[in-house]
Amino acid sequence: MSAVVYRVYDRNGALLYIGSTREINARKAIHMADRASHIAWPMQMCAHQWQTQEYPTYEEAKAAEVAAIKAEAPYLNRQHNPTRWHRVAGEWVSLLPLYDMAWRGEKSA
Repeated sequence: MSAVVYRVYDRNGALLYIGSTREINARKAIHMADRASHIAWPMQMCAHQWQTQEYPTYEEAKAAEVAAIKAEAPYLNRQHNPTRWHRVAGEWVSLLPLYDMAWRGEKSA
């Protein structure tokens, strides 16, 4: 079964998030309907462009996702992203200032 790695960008071209899924339309709908996760509000307010890259299997897509997060350090990914996040006493802590929200018209870092 094929799968994709997807990248979500804001309107300034800043990379917000990288994920993998077997069904991009369903995953996008989940992101846009989410009300609880740490990425819900920034994703819903700032997601402007979604790019996908197809892989033959989900396992290959997942491996590519992890490698891409480590290499590209998207703002909203916590796991596999030591450039932007780390754990302190079991809680995720950002290593950078808060994301400049593109919807406010500010330029992304």
